[in-house]
Amino acid sequence: DAGRGEDAAWAGHRQLSELATAILEQVAGGSEVEQDEARMLCQAIASYQRAAADEFMQTHDHFRLVGQDNLRRYVPMPVLVICVSEHDTWGEIVLRVAAAQAVACRSIVSAPAGVHAGNLKRLHDMTESWAADIEFVEQTTEELIDAVEWGGVSRLRYASPDRVPMAVRRAVMDRYVHVADTPVCAEGRIELMWYVQEQSISSDYHRYGNLGLRASEERAAVL
Repeated sequence: DAGRGEDAAWAGHRQLSELATAILEQVAGGSEVEQDEARMLCQAIASYQRAAADEFMQTHDHFRLVGQDNLRRYVPMPVLVICVSEHDTWGEIVLRVAAAQAVACRSIVSAPAGVHAGNLKRLHDMTESWAADIEFVEQTTEELIDAVEWGGVSRLRYASPDRVPMAVRRAVMDRYVHVADTPVCAEGRIELMWYVQEQSISSDYHRYGNLGLRASEERAAVL
């Protein structure tokens, strides 16, 4: 539904702007290194917002053929789990959460008990207004594998290939669950691809050549 898509895009844009503001406010008066990192995170979030607005939250028809729609669009992953490792940085955690929100993808942030507890509490507080769009869970590797095996996971997002347990790689093979484990990217056109599925739709809207109510639309020239 186009209306719901526009509402989700606007809500996501606003929430990410609020997140960026919270990140900057938290380091106000901090060290120069902390402030530089916060600014870099905010620049990445702005890139995610632009990519979502220009590409991922739009429906595209590059051909505009007379009598036929050839649509390309992106659908958020139904259940995306952001897997937090003890080796992850604050930035890697924040940017994966921001990327999911940019494309209206509900995310589950999964971490073993005690891992990055302080950072996750900080992020939880910053995203409290997102409500059901994000969930934080304590989860062992075995519990994550159980969720994969009963079909409760559509995609896993790790921050690096070497942080994916081999047991998880074995578990996802039978369930056809993709493990996105490339390093987190600050460029929205790249990072946001991991949180969506691309969908192509071809539909004839003419009836034996009669274009009906859409006859006056501006379309590609007929050769």
